Amino acid sequence: GLFYLPELLLCGLLCLARADVIGDGRSSVASTDEFFTTMDTDADGQVEEFEIREAVAAFGSDGGATKVEDIESTVEDIMSRMDSNTDGLLSDEEIETYSKRIGAVLTVSAVAEWVIHGLQLPEEVGELFRSNSVTGYDFAELVEDDGAALGHDIGITRVVHRKKVLRAMKMLMTGVGNVP
Repeated sequence: GLFYLPELLLCGLLCLARADVIGDGRSSVASTDEFFTTMDTDADGQVEEFEIREAVAAFGSDGGATKVEDIESTVEDIMSRMDSNTDGLLSDEEIETYSKRIGAVLTVSAVAEWVIHGLQLPEEVGELFRSNSVTGYDFAELVEDDGAALGHDIGITRVVHRKKVLRAMKMLMTGVGNVP
């Protein structure tokens, strides 16, 4: 009985160490899958152009693309960057691959600078991202539950700042705009 106790403790510690936490430098597959599911509005297991168009239009109502030609151009750009097998559909694997690319490019410093300069938020907001070691790998986790972690884990106290960051992260994850 006691012989297996160290192995059980070790397994428990390893399992805890593998838990996805913000600032761990790893992408959460579960969080990326959840984001994919929210984009896949017809729940058929793939994201079609009409679903991307709906997401882009929703971003547009908040200051993004609103003209039909702007939306179409944005959808084409997204598909050219994310649809690796050019079948006109985005699979969960393609979205996960794109999310990992965002993670690899957006280091802790890059995220903090993006928040300060790209989103034009106060320096102290950018420093919250830096002090929490947030990278692009954390975006899927941070957009869960309507960005709740931006407040309780990162420490952004102003709702307007959380909403701006949440919208921008979702846009980047959806492929709208360029990764800084």
